[in-house]
Amino acid sequence: MPLSDRNTAAAYRILEKRIAGYEYRPGARLSPDHLTNEICIGLTPTRTALQWLHRDGLIDHRPGQGFFVKTPSASEIVNLYRGNIIQLEGSIALTDGAAKGDDEAAAATAEPWTNLDDQGASDDLITLTENVFNSIAALSGSDVVIRAVEALNSRLYFIRLVECDVLQDVGGELYALHHQLYARDYARLRGALIAYHARRLENAMSLADAACARALRREAA
Repeated sequence: MPLSDRNTAAAYRILEKRIAGYEYRPGARLSPDHLTNEICIGLTPTRTALQWLHRDGLIDHRPGQGFFVKTPSASEIVNLYRGNIIQLEGSIALTDGAAKGDDEAAAATAEPWTNLDDQGASDDLITLTENVFNSIAALSGSDVVIRAVEALNSRLYFIRLVECDVLQDVGGELYALHHQLYARDYARLRGALIAYHARRLENAMSLADAACARALRREAA
């Protein structure tokens, strides 16, 4: 295989792995000039790798604008939320019972929650969500679980940006999760987590539509 083809294949594998792992957020533009420095492979093979990724349906191409990370479909959103609840329920199951818990993990989310509502900045709500879920993952004491939840947080970022457009009382729902975690009420926390994810699974299509509309607004801007 010619060197140029080997370099293209290497660039393809690197970018495919990063896109599959949501290291690049959905809707993000994939600039060949930036990527060639990031992955230390030449510009031409990097551009060709992006063309191959588009050919294989892994990224989008918009004429005159370039390549972009795809926005998750409804089925992908369902899989992400299902993966999240599996990890979080498992973390609670690994605690020593409803009367015990990891004070340090719970305290990590014990920040002031004044005036938290759906009118707050999406990024603020997302940060609080990630803090709560990371703290629940920490209850497991497992680095594997902690890393899995961190990765899911990253992959769900683009969807959480539009949750308030689709779901009511996201802020109140998040406050309840925080309160139960801080109180170490793990039985109620588990029930609240199940309800939290059930709402999102039921509304996966609407969340996908909202995320797509947001991506189109960003494209038009």
